[in-house]
Amino acid sequence: MASLACMERHEGDYFFKESDTVLGIYCITSGIIKLTRRSGVHDHIVGFLKGGDILGIDAVMMQSAHHTVSAMAMNSTRGYFINRDNFLKATTADPMLNIRLMQSVCEQINRLEEHITVMANKPLPQRLAQIFLMLLGDTPKETPLEVSFQDTELANYARSSGPMIKKILQDFSRKDIISLHGNIIRMTNPELLRQVAV
Repeated sequence: MASLACMERHEGDYFFKESDTVLGIYCITSGIIKLTRRSGVHDHIVGFLKGGDILGIDAVMMQSAHHTVSAMAMNSTRGYFINRDNFLKATTADPMLNIRLMQSVCEQINRLEEHITVMANKPLPQRLAQIFLMLLGDTPKETPLEVSFQDTELANYARSSGPMIKKILQDFSRKDIISLHGNIIRMTNPELLRQVAV
């Protein structure tokens, strides 16, 4: 078994940045991680990871020297770090581990495919609701999720514009689906989000 190092990141902390050297993988147990890639002078969201996901596995398995995305904690995030050499030794020694890793990667691919389908076929309010529900995951009802977004980065991920995102967010807030505090979005009513997302 590969040796595990417990780790914790707080909101705004980076696990690594684009072009950083690949050191190993992170097995996420709780929290939300935002993945971004720089294009010109802006960072664009390319995905999210949550508890149960594995961060950095693509770079390790493809034997990349450097990360192609930045990974930042959106809230308190916990998990375990395994360095590259120990991880690769573990996959060689345990065939069942490879199967479990493939299942995890397939789940991440399925989420990406679902996101692409939603972004292509649904109107903006439904797209935003789907994104928020995906972030909510299994968050307990008594603990409303709070995340911080710039209008522009959320607009890029939802395939829209900043002004349109702002308009929909304000509409959601008026209907008590979410609450807004500057750039912080508090998801106060998951049931209403589900109704919008249908």
